[in-house]
Amino acid sequence: MYAKEAIYAYAPDFSKGTLTKKEITFNRRISDLISNMEKEGILPKGSSYNSFFIKDNVANIGLSKDFGKGLKEALAKNKTNERLIVAALVNTLIEYYNVEKVFITVEKQIHETDDGRYNEPLGFFTFQ
Repeated sequence: MYAKEAIYAYAPDFSKGTLTKKEITFNRRISDLISNMEKEGILPKGSSYNSFFIKDNVANIGLSKDFGKGLKEALAKNKTNERLIVAALVNTLIEYYNVEKVFITVEKQIHETDDGRYNEPLGFFTFQ
C-alpha cells in the first residue's frame, strides 16, 4: 500500500491567465496523481495516463484521448486556456519528480492542435 502525500499541484486560473497552486492528496502513484488532478478540475474531464517513465531527466507521459480532446476544447474557448492546462501538468511533474522537462503524448502520438504541436519535451512554464 502506498502512503498518501499532500502536494501543491499547479492549477490553471483561466480568469487571470496564470497558474495558481492547489493542494491535492495522492498515493505517490502517477495514476493517482493524474486522477486527482482531473477530479480537481486541473486536467480535462476524463484525463487518464497510459504510460509514464523518466529517462535522461525527462518525464515522459502518455495520456488518454480525453486529455487531447479537452485541450482542443480549451483552445476553442481561448488560446491561453490550452497553454495553462499543459503548463499546470508540466510544472507539477517537473517539481514533484525533480526533472528538467516533460514530454507529452496522447494515445502514443504527438499531440497537435491549431495552436501548436507538442513534439519536444517542455520545460517549466512561467506567466507574466
